[in-house]
Amino acid sequence: MFLIGSYVAATYVGDNDMDGSCSLNAHHAPLVNNTNGSVAGYKYFNFDKLSDKHYVLSLNMNPRGINGTITVMIDSPWESKGGKVIGTLQLSDSDITERDYDIPVKLSRDIKGKHALYFRFSSDKVAQSLCDIYSFVFK
Repeated sequence: MFLIGSYVAATYVGDNDMDGSCSLNAHHAPLVNNTNGSVAGYKYFNFDKLSDKHYVLSLNMNPRGINGTITVMIDSPWESKGGKVIGTLQLSDSDITERDYDIPVKLSRDIKGKHALYFRFSSDKVAQSLCDIYSFVFK
């Protein structure tokens, strides 16, 4: 059975690899199965230090070679419900390398305090994952 929609995958450390459980290079709780129409949210981030400056959101991820878009939003994953788009990343069918992908982030001065962060995934492929996201950080 193929699950439609994003979820956090369970990961396990082998008996002989206990140091790996603390390694920043190990993929802990990756966000997987990011299919068309999926939304993943993280609560809450304090945007006080980020307002009105130029930042990027760096996603460490493994694209799956599918044309699509990752839209980054705050407050809600839908603009009709008060969400604000702060960045987008276009993926192409040639993107298949695990690495950091940087998304320029646009924040206005009125974005202060704590906000939920959402990733919205879209593509023409209905039941195929765009990518696996391992970590993200604002730079």
